[in-house]
Amino acid sequence: MSLRWRISLAFAIGAGVMAVIFGVLVYERTATDRAAHARAFESQRARIAASLFASTGRLAFGASVNDPSAPAALRRAVSDGHLASFLRTAHPAMVWAAAPVQHGIGGIFVSSSFAGEEQALAALQSLLLEIGVLLTLVIAAGGSLFAWRLSTRLRSAARVAGRIGEQDPDARIGMHGRDEVAALATAVDRMADSLQARIERERRFAADVAHELRTPVSGLLASSALLADSEAARMVHDRAKRLARLVEDLLEISRLEAGVESSQRCEVDLGALARSVCAEQPVHICGPGGRAVSDPRRLARIIANLVENACRHGRPPVTVDIADRRVRVSDHGPGFSEQMLAHGTERFASVSSARTAGTGLGLAIAAAQAGVIGAQMILANDVHGGAIVTVWLPDLHKTAISEP
Repeated sequence: MSLRWRISLAFAIGAGVMAVIFGVLVYERTATDRAAHARAFESQRARIAASLFASTGRLAFGASVNDPSAPAALRRAVSDGHLASFLRTAHPAMVWAAAPVQHGIGGIFVSSSFAGEEQALAALQSLLLEIGVLLTLVIAAGGSLFAWRLSTRLRSAARVAGRIGEQDPDARIGMHGRDEVAALATAVDRMADSLQARIERERRFAADVAHELRTPVSGLLASSALLADSEAARMVHDRAKRLARLVEDLLEISRLEAGVESSQRCEVDLGALARSVCAEQPVHICGPGGRAVSDPRRLARIIANLVENACRHGRPPVTVDIADRRVRVSDHGPGFSEQMLAHGTERFASVSSARTAGTGLGLAIAAAQAGVIGAQMILANDVHGGAIVTVWLPDLHKTAISEP
């Protein structure tokens, strides 16, 4: 059950309990007052009737002497010399009173119907029931409105928190107020600000380090090429090339994640672009082919990274499947691990034991380039084994075309 309905139910139950308690108290107090009033009135009539009978010998107010139909308890009280009254609520509702008479005659009894009071009490009971139901509905409606506002604010905060978790740097709740929800929203916004500042510092640090390393690594690569041909020289040159590649990849991913890159889109023949990119790679290009609106330079970079990643970490055959607005690269290796499926597009993502080579930036760069051109990159595993990376490009008819 959602929070809204829980709060509404709590309000309804609380209102119902309050209405029942209030109704019972009002009914019991009214019934007690009416009964006391009726018995006092009949007692006064019995006293006056007994006084008149004692002085004149005449009966008044419909009184009777030693009424045998009177309740036994009332007759006993009068025989003991007490002024007494008795109320019977069973049908027919009656109220009796009796006053003793001197000279051993007994008592003077008077009675009247209590049915009118019973009807009034029944009407009061119905009225209290209606008021209780109405009060319960009104309070439940108010509770539902309050719960709706509260749940709406919480859902809004949850959506923005989800966007922050999905690495949307500009997502903020921006909720004002003095209640607990506003305090929570403010805390989340402050956390997002702190997180974004930390990410920016790390991004600048990586870019600065890569920029500072670029010149000495280029010098190291050039110097290693001048060494005399030997196994050690080849090893040094190979490590220098890998270090230079890492520096260039870090600079590229830093520029892409900084959000300063833009794309120059035009209509692209995906099949021709894939064949050009994969001309020197042992891959199989298939599919019906297709066209899309994209930045050919960035799209070529994406395809090259995905193919290189598949060739390096997977097993042949590596296939590039081309269709309208879609490029799919698959291999027949062990596939992506669960961790890679969740975090494969992050920097230096950890991989399974079968995917330990490389810098860990290939998929991250491809995903960042896809973001620049408005594409979506999805990582998955084939049910028969192997990794699949699918790139969905923007709709040809919904994207403005600009010549590079």
